[in-house]
This record gives sequence, structure tokens and C-alpha cells, in this order.
Amino acid sequence: AASAVWAHSLLVFGQMRQHSVRPTAITYTALANAFSKGQLWEASVALLSDMEAGRVVPDIVCCNAIVTACAHGGEWQVVLELLLESKRLGLKPNLTSFNTALSSSGAGTWEVVVHLLQDLRSEELQPDVVTYRNATSALLRGSDMAASIACFREAEESGLGGSRLHSRGSVFDFHDLPVEVARALAGAALLDHVTQRAAVPGNGTMNDARDLIFIVGQGAGSEDHKVVVGPALLEMLQCELHPPVMAYLDPINAGRLHVSAPSIRAWAEAFAADCREGQRLDLLSDACVLGMAAESDDRKC
Repeated sequence: AASAVWAHSLLVFGQMRQHSVRPTAITYTALANAFSKGQLWEASVALLSDMEAGRVVPDIVCCNAIVTACAHGGEWQVVLELLLESKRLGLKPNLTSFNTALSSSGAGTWEVVVHLLQDLRSEELQPDVVTYRNATSALLRGSDMAASIACFREAEESGLGGSRLHSRGSVFDFHDLPVEVARALAGAALLDHVTQRAAVPGNGTMNDARDLIFIVGQGAGSEDHKVVVGPALLEMLQCELHPPVMAYLDPINAGRLHVSAPSIRAWAEAFAADCREGQRLDLLSDACVLGMAAESDDRKC
């Protein structure tokens, strides 16, 4: 178990000192990894002081191990402090550093995620699939649907979306996607449904639009055949969006989720008003909120 791993690592570490074997940055990295598995983020952070006392110079791999331990503990504020500390030590954070920080920032805000992306690019690093997925997931956990969708669309524009909307008319297939990606794509599907009907002549209005159908599967492709995508999308639509978007599972095929067209319209109108009021973005026109992180002149969306 995890407790056995870190306990054994501490035992070996103590024996090294008893035999006057000087630990290195690699030693502390292994210890930090063990603490991470045991959810002992405070003990992991304390390793920095121990290294300083023993005049052991940490490398970025060691710092990343400590950052990971804090991320696993949900301590996103400590993670941000550690990124600053690594720079103070003369180390250059790498993509792993920022991806780990993004994975822990769900308790933070839209500004935290944008700051991390800006800092990443200031280090002359380029986001990868993991970067965008972690950022999207963090924003969704922070209930920031607007920024989450914008983040996902930026990833798609960069060719790093990892997943795209697989649709046939008003039917969208999410059943084989990770939950965080399915949630972001579902939000994008709602907005695209509204904007496409408004932009294409002859489409009519949302009043005569069809309900959307989300294919969510019945857990055949997940671990232990557990149904995860459907419940996650239902919770997002009915509990996290304001106003709620009404949806229900097909009584004949539980792998299909029906989403009410009138409630999509009501949500989209409120969503657009909220975005304009917050002066962040109008996703009904064009999503670029996180694209500004790539511009050094602080371009406004």
C-alpha cells in the first residue's frame, strides 16, 4: 500500500544517514515520490529545507516531484508558491511543472489558469495535449464553463484538441471520451447548436429546433463497466449550468441523453449576457479568452 512505500523510503533514508551516505537530489526525488503516493504533501515540502540544510542542490526533476505531491494533495496555492521557489533557486520550470500545476488548480479561478498559461509561454514553452486537458478540467472543476470551452477551442485551433465533436446533425457521440473532455465538448455543442441555427439562413429559430441527443454509452468501455459519462453530463447540465438545461436518459436506450432545445436557448441567452457583463468574452461570436495568453501585447478578445 501507499503507506508501506513511504514508510520504507523513510527507513532507507534513515539508514543512509546512519552509515554517513550523503543523499543526492535523486534521493530526495525518490522520497518526494513516495510521499506523493502517501498524500503527505507537507512532508514533501519539508524536504526542501532538509536539502538546504544538507547543502544538496535540487534539480527541476526533484522540484517537480514535490510539486506533484502537493498537487495530489489538492494544495494548488502551495503548488504556485513552489513554482516561484524553483525560479528563486535558479531552476527553469519545464512543461511537466506547469502541467502538474494546472492539474491542481481546480480550486482556483479562471485568472489562475490564464496566469499559468502566460507563465508557461514566458518560459518559451508550448502547451501540449496534457496542458489543455488539465486546464480544461481545472476550469470545469471551478465551474467556469465559458473559459473551459474557450480553452478547448484554442486547443482545437492549435491541433491539440485530442478529441473533436463527432456529430450527425443533432446527435453527438461522447461515449468513448474522458469525462472532462466530454463535459467541455458538450458545452461547445450547446453553443454551436445555437450559433449555427442563428447564422445559417433557413434554419429557423431555436423555438422549432430539435432536441440534441448525446450518445453517452452504458459503461462498456470503462473500468469495471461503470457508467461515468452520462451521469457527469446530466449533473453538469442540470446542476452546474445556470439556468439548468433540461435533459433525460432515453427510456429505451440508456446510452442516449436527450437535451431540451428550448432550455438550451434559455441557457445560451443567459450565458451570453453573463459573458458580456463580465467583459471576458462572447463565445456566441468567437472564443479567444485563453488565446490572449499567447500574445505579448495583451490583446483583448
